[in-house]
Formats: sequence, C-alpha cells, structure tokens
Amino acid sequence: LRRSEESYKQLVESASDIIYRTDYKGNFTYANPVATRITEYRAEELLGKNYLELVRPDWRKHMQDFYGKQFKDRITLTYCELPILTKSGKEVWIGQNIRLITEGDWVVGFQGVARNITGRKRAELELWREKEFSESLINSSFDGILAFDRECRYTVWNPGMERISGISKEACLGHCAFE
Repeated sequence: LRRSEESYKQLVESASDIIYRTDYKGNFTYANPVATRITEYRAEELLGKNYLELVRPDWRKHMQDFYGKQFKDRITLTYCELPILTKSGKEVWIGQNIRLITEGDWVVGFQGVARNITGRKRAELELWREKEFSESLINSSFDGILAFDRECRYTVWNPGMERISGISKEACLGHCAFE
C-alpha cells in the first residue's frame, strides 16, 4: 500500500498538467508543482485560497455559476476553458476537467486536471482577427469577389458581386456554381 501511494504521489507531482483538489467550498487543499509554477504562487499561498481568486474578475460570476451547477446537479465531470491571473497579474488560459468528489450523498470537494492553453487561445484570437480583416477587405471592395470550395460551392460572394450580377449573397452561398 505504501509503495502504491508513493508511486501515485510521484505520478501526480511529476505530471506536466496542473493537478489540484479543493474542498466543497472551492478552497485549495492540494496543488501539484505545475500549479505553483503556472500560477506563480507557492504551495502554502495556494492552500486555503478560493479558486475564484485566481479567475479573471470578469469571468468570476460565470465560473461560480458553472461550478455551482455542477455542485447542485451532482454532475460528475465537467470541462471548461477560462482565464486565470497569476500572482504577478499575467493572464493564463487553462482548459480543465473537474471531477466532483462525493462521500455518500455529500459533495466534499472537487478534483481538477488543467492544462495551459494560452498559446492555443492566442492563435485562435489571431486567426479570428485575420478572418475579420479579410472579410472587411472583401466586403468593402467595389469589385466583385467570389470564391468556391472543393465541391464548387460558393463560399464568398461580396456586395460588389451582388451589384454586378444582381444576385444576392444569400441566393448563392453554399450552392454549386454549376447548378
């Protein structure tokens, strides 16, 4: 049993993801070394701290409602992506699986495994910005612009194309160019 416990402890403490536990109120009772590295809080600073203190302020109500529902409805496992703030105030996005810990009919806490997804979130934001910029250029052009996908369905039909052809964007998008 002792060997098994040591093996489990080594696994959790050497994991590349954040692993933590909270009590039923959401106060940290355990945080592995990755949690302390990413949040910039020492283990003794995290222990007893409520998870909402790490959540970016404009997300706190949403997260309180989300995990409150998990608690109230006894949802065993949830996944959520959210921004947290490190001790120095740096924003980090995490994606986390949260498991409800119960003893009999009582919820006694939560167990979380989280991953730093900041790079992916930044890439998604940059992609969205590029898409918005491209759409703005296409839609503001006086020239007619259209594009097809591999099945020859219209995917772009700008106002210039509507003006030139007299056919609305809604009539064309998603339809085959050869119909």
